[in-house]
Amino acid sequence: MSSIDVVGCQLGVVTNTLIRIAIFPIGKINASTFKKFVSMIQACDSKPIKSLTRFRDDNLKSPFQKQDWSRSVLKFQFVDETSINTGYSDFHQYRNVHGVIGIMSCLSEESVASGFTKYKKQKLQLYGKNIVGRCFAVEQDPETMAPEDEELVVIPNQDENHVGCHIDYLFSDLARQILIRFEKIVSNPSAYFNELSNTYLMTSPSGLFPTSNNSSNNTKKPATPAKTKVDTQTIPTSQSSTNLSLGDEKNLQNMKLFADSSLLICDYEDAMTTYQEISNICKMQLNNTTSAAINYPLYQAGAAEGMASIIFVKSRLAQKSEVDSSIVQQIYDLIQESIQFYEKSKKKDLLVETYIKMAVFISGYCEKKKRKEALDCLTKAVQSADSLTTQEKIVVSGFAAKICKQMKCKRKFGFFLRQVAVLHHELCNQGVSIRLGSQFMDAYNIPIELTSRTEWKTKKNFSLKGWHFIQMDVIKSMIDFAQSMSPADYCTEIQFRFYLLSEYGQIMSKTTQEEHLKRILSVSHQIPKGINILLKPLPIIKMVAPQKLPSHLEPKSLEIKDNRPQLFIYSPFDKKDERLVTLNWAKNETAQTLVEFYNPYKIDLRLKNVSVKYKPEISPINESGEPICDVFVHSAVVASGQSQKVFVATKPRAVGSIILDSIGIEFEEGRFKSPVYLPITTQHLVNEKKERRDYDITVVETVPLLNVTLSTPQLSLVDGETTTLFAKLHNTGNCEITFLEITFNNQTANTVSIKDEIIKKYLPLVPDADVVTIPIEVVGVWKGSSDLGIINIHIKYGIEKQDPNEKSYYREMDLSIKTTVMRAVAVEDCITVNESFNKKIVAKIHNYSNSSFMLLSSLSQHLKDEQFDTGIPFGAQSTKMILVDPSILHDINFEDLNIPYTSDINRYKGTIANAMRWKSYVNTIGIVGCKKESEEVKQNSQSKERVHSRKQTIISAPPIMNEFLNIKQEMIANVNNQIIGHKELAIQQVPVQLGISEQVEFTINVTLSSVNNQQILNKIASLILRVYQDGENGTRIPATNRQFCYSGRLNTCLELTSSSPSQITLKLFFLEKGTFKLSVLCNDEQTQDMLTSPIEAVLVIK
Repeated sequence: MSSIDVVGCQLGVVTNTLIRIAIFPIGKINASTFKKFVSMIQACDSKPIKSLTRFRDDNLKSPFQKQDWSRSVLKFQFVDETSINTGYSDFHQYRNVHGVIGIMSCLSEESVASGFTKYKKQKLQLYGKNIVGRCFAVEQDPETMAPEDEELVVIPNQDENHVGCHIDYLFSDLARQILIRFEKIVSNPSAYFNELSNTYLMTSPSGLFPTSNNSSNNTKKPATPAKTKVDTQTIPTSQSSTNLSLGDEKNLQNMKLFADSSLLICDYEDAMTTYQEISNICKMQLNNTTSAAINYPLYQAGAAEGMASIIFVKSRLAQKSEVDSSIVQQIYDLIQESIQFYEKSKKKDLLVETYIKMAVFISGYCEKKKRKEALDCLTKAVQSADSLTTQEKIVVSGFAAKICKQMKCKRKFGFFLRQVAVLHHELCNQGVSIRLGSQFMDAYNIPIELTSRTEWKTKKNFSLKGWHFIQMDVIKSMIDFAQSMSPADYCTEIQFRFYLLSEYGQIMSKTTQEEHLKRILSVSHQIPKGINILLKPLPIIKMVAPQKLPSHLEPKSLEIKDNRPQLFIYSPFDKKDERLVTLNWAKNETAQTLVEFYNPYKIDLRLKNVSVKYKPEISPINESGEPICDVFVHSAVVASGQSQKVFVATKPRAVGSIILDSIGIEFEEGRFKSPVYLPITTQHLVNEKKERRDYDITVVETVPLLNVTLSTPQLSLVDGETTTLFAKLHNTGNCEITFLEITFNNQTANTVSIKDEIIKKYLPLVPDADVVTIPIEVVGVWKGSSDLGIINIHIKYGIEKQDPNEKSYYREMDLSIKTTVMRAVAVEDCITVNESFNKKIVAKIHNYSNSSFMLLSSLSQHLKDEQFDTGIPFGAQSTKMILVDPSILHDINFEDLNIPYTSDINRYKGTIANAMRWKSYVNTIGIVGCKKESEEVKQNSQSKERVHSRKQTIISAPPIMNEFLNIKQEMIANVNNQIIGHKELAIQQVPVQLGISEQVEFTINVTLSSVNNQQILNKIASLILRVYQDGENGTRIPATNRQFCYSGRLNTCLELTSSSPSQITLKLFFLEKGTFKLSVLCNDEQTQDMLTSPIEAVLVIK
């Protein structure tokens, strides 16, 4: 076994003060259960002695006279059975295990008794029968009986808090037993060493102490070494007797045992006194040439190391933020002293350990100027380990590399790690050597490291000028090393050859590039399937872009409309991420992925297969382990210095969110068992403009597929003509269509309509059923400016889920119809004539079409031509004059207006045109086409009709009556359920104090009353609320939606009545600090005159 203390070297000098407790599993216990209880036990790493139960009468004296029961704290270090060090455990007590804990699962054992038997057997074999131990039986069935034994402890099945408290109590009992054991050890050292001699723990490489036979001859119980005053005259001055020399060494052995035990149980005064006595004895005997039989330098080094640990712990150096330089120097001197005497003692393993402890101490507590001295200590530790075994050399060099990494000494870290790699190679661990070698290459600025998943990745290359060829030589040496292995490590060779092409391809010659690629392809058949052979991806991918499905094939999510009112007008969370591209793909339907290659090499790249690899975004969505997408590969030849685009088709197999993982390539002459996958990174996910893009790809369940054809792609109509267009629908998908929606985006003046009952009649549309024909009605309208237009038909269809929480997907398509509309009948002009002093109007009407019509009218009472009763025939391209009474214009007589006919005569054209109707011989009814004037007349008439209808429904007070009305406004505010009245708020204008995002609710009451008992009429008023800030020179700066949000309405139309006040509510939230004002203004709806003075409230946002 190794004599290097693996556990202690990691902690430095503090490890001499820790009591080691070994924890080991018993039987076939579940790993997670074992780890859970180990973590609970490790939480008990310190125990105040005052919390332990007293185990002696106050009259009995303890061997440790100066132990402070009130303030001492026992410190424990937990190790597993594989970490136990057997070297020098009889010399340094901290290296020995003083307590054991076995953890047994009752569920995995036949009985509690059988498991406890295994515990006792395992404890006896490893640690002896006298060592303090406990067997924790966990997961016990309440009905199972357990044997009664002091060392057997049953942990009840309770929650972790109760179990943790129970374990803490049990560990306190174990700590008490360990304390008792230490008193027994120092009270009877010979018995303790006899106990060690009967176990493997006594097989110390030191060979220091007498054998068990010699030590057992002394039956007299020795006195407590710490209380024995050293008389220098009793120390033998000559080697006249072997027994005398043996007695002196036994005295040092007992004193060292007592000092180590005192240190472990926090009796620092006794420990320091005893260490000093040992040091004094050894210093006096070192000058005596007759004392060569005893290794005094070893005891001197051990005493110095113990005193350094005492000073370190008592000064609490590890807990202080500011380090006392005098204490640090004192500890440094003592460790340096122990190094000197360990070197004289010829104990190389202890010397190596102390060198490492010194380096740990310097790196953690000394000034940076002593950093070089720490590196020197590590170098000497590695050099001093030359006589140790190879396994021990690996441990030493590994510690040295770890400490250098903590000190951020990159070159030294690489140096020591390279030593570890060489030592592993001596043990035929070539795989470990290769991996360690790849890590120490970072010291040469070769940016490669191995992750915990044994996948290679690269870091940023901090390359220095002139280092490229040196780096290439280092990598080539790794290639030669892999080739010289038996059998050859082809994976490592290809990995590093690919890395040379990836990282240094631009500075290679064409011949070198060809040599590397040919060698890679020649041995490619030696690489097992599924092995990642790229340390760094080949820089040949320029961009990758998963493509959207065509618009008529892309599935879309059917959103459920939320009718709840929106609290905020603007929310920053609603801002759309411009980089995010959302793609919906359908299961078992083909999708495309664009891959653009760029060849930076001096040789052409011939790729026989290019594929893409997708993976689930969160968890496996395909438990079979097969690829989640079928891929249809493509070939490509990328010339030197050129780009090449390839579209790879994929067909998703499973439903869920997927992400693009990598691009697979296969070379023409290569024989790899699987493609070489180039991982996709963010630098590849760009568009043509090199703008970053993130792709959110969701594969949805099967979505219906609808085929739609129109009876004609183009329509030719006459103004006002009605015709029918037919749409033929055929479900060509694999599932039925449960909802269908057809809407129109009409870019013309034509009227397009479809009857919903006809669509519902044919639902659901069954796959591969008969073709369904749906009529669409189109009415042509001539716009006057252009007779060409397009009608867009938008069709939306899919499966409507019954469960509202389940997402529904649909497809949509757009079709278009080109329309040509020709003018039919138009009112060209209006003229006046005098007939027997009666003023008449004649309308000039022209037929522009190539068809004949019958002209009708809805104003026959105003038309003087009697033919309108039966219709006036119009031929193609013909003109007729129609006599019309002028009173048709809202019954206004021109004589009353006292204006000539000619000044306003054209106003009749729109009125006449709206009244005319025509009828064709194919029984199609239309309207006479109108010019621009008719649109104005139509708008004016509509607005007047709206005003007239309002006058009929609401009796509003005329503007002249406002002076007889009294309108009163009141405003109150509610902040955190506290009401602020109108007087305080609007009259005194006391500021309302608010915080950011804190709500204030305003309530405004408007009351209508009369003056001088006048008759009260209803009043239509506008209530206008404004939020603003005061600017310079009395100006007002309106607040923006980035400064505040509101719930309610800022502009409200109110009907004021005398019966009850009108009330509105407004909630405000402010998003930034400052002083704001809220003004309330009440205006007349018709005249916009102010009905009352505005009121204001002041708000201060903190």
